[in-house]
Amino acid sequence: EWIVHDRATNEMITEVGREMVKGSNKELNAALDKSADVTVTLFTSSKPPGSDQTGVSAIIQCGTEKISDPRVTGRLYAQGGRNLLLGSTLGYTLNRDIYEENIGGVNFSGFEIQRPYAGSISKQQYFSAVRKGYALFFIITYKTDEDLAELTKILRSVKFE
Repeated sequence: EWIVHDRATNEMITEVGREMVKGSNKELNAALDKSADVTVTLFTSSKPPGSDQTGVSAIIQCGTEKISDPRVTGRLYAQGGRNLLLGSTLGYTLNRDIYEENIGGVNFSGFEIQRPYAGSISKQQYFSAVRKGYALFFIITYKTDEDLAELTKILRSVKFE
């Protein structure tokens, strides 16, 4: 029943998200725009809207970004994402700071945040690992414990070769 989004929708989701995070810091905004040139969304899949019709109830997104600095680790990448989101005007709060999570046999660094959205709370977990000059990231978005359980099951099914 999940919807797998096409390339055009992935690009639109990424662009809207980037514009939402931008604030008054011109340097940060320029860095966001520059990262768009080296970031590719590999897939986005969402569960159809629930009965409350406030939008998608659960989303999983996977992407990659070319990393030019060999000193950047998954932890540093996650810290940068955390700082960017917490510094935005979207009202994010940190639920869990940087921690390690094994996904498909690879150690990822993650963090958990939330923000008010459409009369409820939207929660997100970000996971990143840096390998062979690329950051690989997963972002899961959910509102309910049931959706979190389903998304966790999906992440646990990931395998790397």
